[in-house]
Amino acid sequence: MIRLLTIYLIALIAVLSSCNGGGSSSEKQFPAEGNIYGDMTLRRIYELRCSGNSAELIKLFSDEVPLYRKTAVLALGSMRDSMSTVAAASLLSDENQDVRQSAVFAIGQIGHIAGQKYLIEYLKKEESPVVRASILEALGKCGDEKALEIMEKRFGFGRNQRFLFFGKTWIFFYQWNSKSNKYSL
Repeated sequence: MIRLLTIYLIALIAVLSSCNGGGSSSEKQFPAEGNIYGDMTLRRIYELRCSGNSAELIKLFSDEVPLYRKTAVLALGSMRDSMSTVAAASLLSDENQDVRQSAVFAIGQIGHIAGQKYLIEYLKKEESPVVRASILEALGKCGDEKALEIMEKRFGFGRNQRFLFFGKTWIFFYQWNSKSNKYSL
């Protein structure tokens, strides 16, 4: 009898401890214990990415949880749909630095020349050096040589600056890759 009662109490404690602690969803930054599939919204984002449903992913850009906005824009970028460039650019002004950096990365992953306009425009406004470096890298993926020349003149980036070099490296790699088609990403 005592053994049965002990097992019942352990099971009850396990069930109660697995319940949500009642914290608000806006505080959520990472899934519990690193299990992304335990979070239904993250699971939905990955399913939407796999099914190619960019319209539903874009709806998540207004979610109050930064992790969901970040994951949704990264999923959109991985789909590489050029029609999604404008939607990804809408998160360039997000209050959360990780979301902005993910939006920049997604625009670079999409790789459409249309992203160049948004990235150059936003580079002047961004204060975070990390995000600014990501913008230059993304420009290397979706911009052209003209974009980097504009940045050198308009924003004062010198030819010896490391981030500009990385951006140019991406441009040359993508130009070479598109001509040879041997090493596609």
